[in-house]
Amino acid sequence: METTINQTTPVKSVLRELQLLEIAISKTNPRKVFEENALRELSLSIAEHGVLQPILVRPKDGGIELVCGERRFRASLMAGLESIPCNIREMGDDEAFELQIIENLERKDVHPLDEADAFKKMLDCGRYTLADIAAKMAKPEKYIVNRLKLNELIDEIKKDFFDGICNIGHAIVIAKLDGESQLEIFNNYKDGRVHGYGTLKDLLQTIEQKYFELDTATFPIDQDFEHALACTGCAHRSINNPLLFEDMESGDSCFNKSCFHAKTDAHLLQALQSQIESGSDIIFAKDWNGTPKESITKFAEENKIKIAKQQDDFSTWERPGYVKKQALFVAGSDKGTIREVWVPKSSESGNSGESPTDQIRKIEIK
Repeated sequence: METTINQTTPVKSVLRELQLLEIAISKTNPRKVFEENALRELSLSIAEHGVLQPILVRPKDGGIELVCGERRFRASLMAGLESIPCNIREMGDDEAFELQIIENLERKDVHPLDEADAFKKMLDCGRYTLADIAAKMAKPEKYIVNRLKLNELIDEIKKDFFDGICNIGHAIVIAKLDGESQLEIFNNYKDGRVHGYGTLKDLLQTIEQKYFELDTATFPIDQDFEHALACTGCAHRSINNPLLFEDMESGDSCFNKSCFHAKTDAHLLQALQSQIESGSDIIFAKDWNGTPKESITKFAEENKIKIAKQQDDFSTWERPGYVKKQALFVAGSDKGTIREVWVPKSSESGNSGESPTDQIRKIEIK
C-alpha cells in the first residue's frame, strides 16, 4: 500500500488509502470543538462499516496535511483504524482555507461561535468583504454581522454559550455591549437569582440601562479623545451600524458604556480647567448623593477648590437669603452640565457659594 506522494509529478486529485499517522492536522481548521459522545458514536459506525466518505488532504512541505474531514479522522483513530481513504488534491493555502471554512459552515450542527470565528478569519485574510461572505454562505448580511459580533463576547459568556446555558438570542444581544457591561450581566445572572440568563425580555430591559442616547452626552461627539476617537464613525454607535442595531429601539445611541463614561470624565476635566483659566464666576457642585471620580477629586484638591454639596452648600430652587449662581456639576445625575443653583449669601463654611477663582484668590491672600 502506497502512503507517500511524489510531488515532482503534478497531481490534480487522486483517491488513495493513507496511514492515519502520516497525516498532519491543519492548524487553520475553524472547527475547534468536537463533541465527545457524537465522536464516539461515529467511531462505532466506522468500526463496523468503515469510512464511507474519503477525507480531503493535500501535499504540503514534503508530507500530507488534512484539509477537510477532521471529525472522520479523529473517529477513525478512536476506532483503532490504521489507514483512511483520502481524496488527495493539490491546492494552495488560499484554496485550502476556503474549503475548510465552507465545509465546516455547511455542517448542520455548526455552533454559532464557530461560524463567528470562521467569518472573522475570512474578513481578516483580506480576500472577502461582508457582501462576499453573505453571497458565498447564501445568508443575509445582517446574519453575518450578528455572527461576527459574537466574537466580542467575553470568555465567561462564550463558555456558557458553548455549554448551552446562554442561547443564541441572548448571546446576540449581549455581544452588542462592551466588555464591562457584559461582565456585569454575567455576574448578575450568576448570583442565583434567576435560571440561566433569564428571559430575553428581562435581558432587554436590563440592557436598556447599558446604553446611552448620544443627544444627552455632555461631551462633543465629534471630538477625538486620548483614549478613543470621536463617535462619528464608531461601530458601537447604533446609527453607524444599522444591520447590528436595527432590532433595538435605541435611536442614536452608544453601546460602549466604559468609553462613554471615559469621554464624559475627560471632557469634564477639560471643562474644569477651562473654567479656572477663564476666571469664570462659577462653582463646582455635586448632587446630594453624587460621588465625584477620583480624578475629579484629585483635580479639586490640587487646585484647592471645594466641591459644593447639594442641600449642605446650595439649593436647586430659589430660597430666601440665597443668591443665584452658575454651577458645573462634577457628579450625580447632572454630571457635566452647567445649571442655575442658589447659594446662601453668607455661609459658615465661608466659600460654598464662591467660584473657584474667588477661593484661590482668598487662599493666596492668606
